Amino acid sequence: MKNIVVLILCAVVTSYLTVQIATKSALTRTTDHETAYERIIRTGVVRCGYFLFPPLAMKDPNTNALTGVTIDIFNKLAKHLNLKVDWAEEVSFAGLVPGLQTGRYDAICTPMWPTAARAREVEFIAPQFFAALGVWVRVDDDRFTNNLSALNKEDVTISGIDGQIEQTVHDDQFPKAKMLSLPGGTDFSESMLNVVTKKADATFVDRAAGDLFAKTHPGKLKNIASQPLRVFPFSVAVMGGETRLKNMFDTAMNELHNTGYIKRKLDEYDPGNHFLPVNDFYKGTNQNVAK
Repeated sequence: MKNIVVLILCAVVTSYLTVQIATKSALTRTTDHETAYERIIRTGVVRCGYFLFPPLAMKDPNTNALTGVTIDIFNKLAKHLNLKVDWAEEVSFAGLVPGLQTGRYDAICTPMWPTAARAREVEFIAPQFFAALGVWVRVDDDRFTNNLSALNKEDVTISGIDGQIEQTVHDDQFPKAKMLSLPGGTDFSESMLNVVTKKADATFVDRAAGDLFAKTHPGKLKNIASQPLRVFPFSVAVMGGETRLKNMFDTAMNELHNTGYIKRKLDEYDPGNHFLPVNDFYKGTNQNVAK
């Protein structure tokens, strides 16, 4: 009888110890994985990946100092959160999300266009501002002027980049047209060059990108959209699942809107009104209609 009691007690103790060890192991695995939010709060530093795109982000070739609308905005956002910014890595557009996914930085701090495809991989914080999407064709091509529906024909070719807004607009509004697709990460200027060289008839880019292209290719393309095809936000991205980090950045970004800081920065860097402040957008103003 005593042997049976001893065996039962041994079994109970063994089961208890097994549960404790398993629980401790699970807790250790959980705490071993530090989120980006937790690391930022612990170190007081946000590591930023970024790409260069005037006037959003520019680099002085002599000093490597970064300036621009979004550089100033994110530095100010971090200051409101009592954080420092480490502009850790300049990345090609194609490499932005992979760099975030592999933990080389905590956020893509030069803002991107939120799209459904990108939302599967990253989370977007509250927008910094908005931009208007135009329709760019050759200056001597009047087939589509005041008649954008003429783009939706089988003998029309639209140039765009895989996974970008051009493809979305094509699929939604001009599905009958052919799509000349460039690999994801290709510079937007290549899509515009396809129109210049008559490989395509039209492409869709925002006014800032179109005017930047015009500086090096004057008199080649024109924007025929009297009203924008889309008005879309520019937003910083963090890794999918980083909800606490997103919420913290959202709150700080909204503070910058409420203080008028972002509007002042747009006035400073973007006198041509390529970008539309969030507060003006919600008032229904039309100052950034593509011309």
